Amino acid sequence: MSCLYSRTWRGSKHYYTDEIEDLGVGEAQQKLIQSKLLDRMEILIKETFDYPAVEILEKSVSSEHKNEQWHGQLQPFNDFSQYSFGITMIDQNKSYDVSIKKIPCRSENKYIEIFFQSIAYYIANIYCEIIRQNSSPKGENITANKELAIIADNLLYNLDRAIIIEYLYKVLNLCNEQYEERQELIEPPIRYDIDLLENILALAYELSCRKIENEEINIGFIFHNNVEELINNSVRAIKLKNEIKFGDFLSIKNVIPISNGQNIFFNVTNGIITHILITKHKLKEIYFQTMRDGKNFIGRPLIVSIQGPGKILFIEGGLQQNNLLLEITNGKLKIRDFNFVRNHLLSRLRKEINIDIVKLERFIDWILSLAYQKHGTSILIGNFKLPIENKLVKFTPVECPIDFLLSENDENGRYDLELLSNIIKPDGAILFGKDLRLHYISTILPFAKTSGTSSGGARHNSVKNFTSSNKCFGIVVSEDGPITLFKNGKIIIAF
Repeated sequence: MSCLYSRTWRGSKHYYTDEIEDLGVGEAQQKLIQSKLLDRMEILIKETFDYPAVEILEKSVSSEHKNEQWHGQLQPFNDFSQYSFGITMIDQNKSYDVSIKKIPCRSENKYIEIFFQSIAYYIANIYCEIIRQNSSPKGENITANKELAIIADNLLYNLDRAIIIEYLYKVLNLCNEQYEERQELIEPPIRYDIDLLENILALAYELSCRKIENEEINIGFIFHNNVEELINNSVRAIKLKNEIKFGDFLSIKNVIPISNGQNIFFNVTNGIITHILITKHKLKEIYFQTMRDGKNFIGRPLIVSIQGPGKILFIEGGLQQNNLLLEITNGKLKIRDFNFVRNHLLSRLRKEINIDIVKLERFIDWILSLAYQKHGTSILIGNFKLPIENKLVKFTPVECPIDFLLSENDENGRYDLELLSNIIKPDGAILFGKDLRLHYISTILPFAKTSGTSSGGARHNSVKNFTSSNKCFGIVVSEDGPITLFKNGKIIIAF
């Protein structure tokens, strides 16, 4: 049996098997298919935001929106956001209202709202419609055909990829700079069609899994038709005289080592690699400041950066700043609202640390940069007195200037952060006073006798144990990115 299907509902056709006999498998099979869809959707959402507290609380039969597809908007929910949408399922044509709560993002975040719209659209226009077309009517009910379960599983297997393409398609083509849907009477030109996005995603997956001469691949592409704009906003640009076609690994294999995916990119115009570009700032700074001096783009190009095995970034270039639209880590879709995380960290730390807001913001930006670089470390903040040394296995005391992290000179502030990033490279925690002056580095905390209910390994358990027996505040940045805050031996919040 051969079953083909479109990867997104914006594709030209849906293919499904013809002349399928009606075997009337029954209502139980339909409910199983429906249950698998809702479960897979829940897993996808939790994995995407990497936040276990996300809740899909309501999957109830709708009386208000019976037999109707609808989607809403992100709404505030306590300190988080929620999103609701309705779908008409195949089980006796019932409509279901789905509410997703405790989403770690701001309610005004439009591109995350587009992500949820993409899920709702996919379920309504691909999954349910194809399942319905491949089902057989029997009275007022719908019964399953013999191949329906296979078709449904194929569609679910393709869910992540379809959502990525639909999401990128809408953000890049149908929305303005504020990620609001365009209201023009004349439809805007399609800058990134389905085939191009398919090719970009397929090659990105391949490059993230390959090696060249046993070296991991780090490479970046900027997809922009206005080559002059890229050249004007780059430190240097080198034109390739011979055409190199984008999309095939063998055709670009020889030039792959040139790019690093951070500040050296290939420009791609109309499917052809035209230039090698170098920008002043590296990509890792993208989340924390407005891009300038070589990183401002009028035409909102798509920037794709492959950072070794299983790490793919999709970024939209902008005039004021570049925005991370999504990342793919080890094959899993991830979406972050860094301003939401930043604001939450600022709110929590201000309750613990009564210092100048500028200094605290610098400190939080540094923590976020560690998470992005996946540099694991442990940080403790408290009024540490000399007896604290008796509670440490190993430590190196230091004394830093009173204006550390607080200099009005931006250059000195940058050097302070760079120094901190190197100080944490040796094993061990670092201890700050409540004025954020550094007191101890390379500190080995007492071994936690029991891991309790904490997860994350020795680093998390040691900080949890230390904060439970000492009046201090703990921050753990994991090597895989998440940030966890501890107080009195309990997790306050984890991102």
